[in-house]
Amino acid sequence: MDQRADTREVPPRAQSGHDRPFVASPPWPGEAARLVTDHIVGAMLTLEDDIRDLRRLQRRRPTAEGAAIASAVRFLSAHLDWALTERPAAAEVHDRLSANPAAQIHSWHTAAIHFTRRDTGVERYAAPCPRCDLLGLFRADGDDYIECRNVTCGLLLTPAEYAAHTATLAASYAAWPFNGVTRNVIARYMCAR
Repeated sequence: MDQRADTREVPPRAQSGHDRPFVASPPWPGEAARLVTDHIVGAMLTLEDDIRDLRRLQRRRPTAEGAAIASAVRFLSAHLDWALTERPAAAEVHDRLSANPAAQIHSWHTAAIHFTRRDTGVERYAAPCPRCDLLGLFRADGDDYIECRNVTCGLLLTPAEYAAHTATLAASYAAWPFNGVTRNVIARYMCAR
């Protein structure tokens, strides 16, 4: 058996398009912010180019990054009404993969909010409030209590109290005259949260 070290190269990543092997490097400070910024700016420039093509306007000239961003913001602000109402993709469903400009702008906003964590995450609970019977139970990131967001109620529950409440609901739903499959699905769903 040959005792020499294995000198085979690691095969390149298929999606990278490079002939050299993939080298994992540690992230550098600011890399995550740059990735989010590149995503949003790239999408803005693509939307600007698309609008210019559809409206048969002059193509934008290559400029420095800061100037290109400022120009794209000015251009998109000036043509936003047309993009949201007249652009062919404006009628598409408003979802994550849509070419609808409103959906695209929403995805940029969502990406920025998630990255900056400006707004706390809110978890919605499936069981109705034990006091007002509305589906208003929420828990914000870092909160110790589950709160009813009904303005007239405002009930606070500990996670243990919520678990007891859902167990009571699941038992009461088990007594409903549903078939066994539906009853079990409802009971599992209510206890899962």
